[in-house]
Amino acid sequence: MSKFIKNLVKDAEGIKLQRATSLSKETADAQIDLIRGLEKEQRELENQLMNLTDLSPDNAFDLKPGGKNYNATQWVAKMQEIQVALLEVKIQLGVATNTQTEWFSDNGTED
Repeated sequence: MSKFIKNLVKDAEGIKLQRATSLSKETADAQIDLIRGLEKEQRELENQLMNLTDLSPDNAFDLKPGGKNYNATQWVAKMQEIQVALLEVKIQLGVATNTQTEWFSDNGTED
């Protein structure tokens, strides 16, 4: 029997399984893409934080840490902004990872 005929005579259960498998793979990939995007965002924020906290002078002869244009108020505001964004991304990443485990792993919960 050809593949074409086999597909024509598939019962509803076989067709449903085939479509469910395809839908599951597509959705699991979307979840992984979400996690990767959040991980990238977390790395970028951590790099911003690292750059912000590097207040060392540009050279060994410079006696002014922070540079000529250092502004304490701006530094504090930027630190707050990055820390809040980093916390939010970590929470979103935790939720996304839990969703992936629950819905797309073989040992996820079944409801």
